[in-house]
Amino acid sequence: MAEHSPGADLLVWMADWQLQCCGDIFSRGDSVTWPLVDQDDDRRWLRHVLGDELGNQVTHIEDHHGVEVEDTTTEVSGTVTDIQLVRVAWGGDPGYPVAGSGVREEIETVVKWPDPQEPAPDRDAAMFCGYLVRLHT
Repeated sequence: MAEHSPGADLLVWMADWQLQCCGDIFSRGDSVTWPLVDQDDDRRWLRHVLGDELGNQVTHIEDHHGVEVEDTTTEVSGTVTDIQLVRVAWGGDPGYPVAGSGVREEIETVVKWPDPQEPAPDRDAAMFCGYLVRLHT
């Protein structure tokens, strides 16, 4: 897992299903405590849809379902300083998003069930898939 120290800014990926199942709604400025892991598959996926530069900036994956081995999970507390809703276009390989199709939209508060078919501002076929969250520890 990417190390951090108090006062660090982390970039956290929160997949749509993690929040939708049993996550809590949060807004910019809220204090949160999340179980974070280092999950290479998600980071590869993020590089695929968002590009290498942004995908490589993701420091942690929020995982309150324990999908990863529990001893790799670290509880991290911090303040949410930025939230971006992420949409991707699906196609090409069955069940896999189109490379470079990720579109980000700055938001104030997450929602569990945004309309997945709602077009992104600059892409007609992009569908909601999760959030990039900046967390100041």
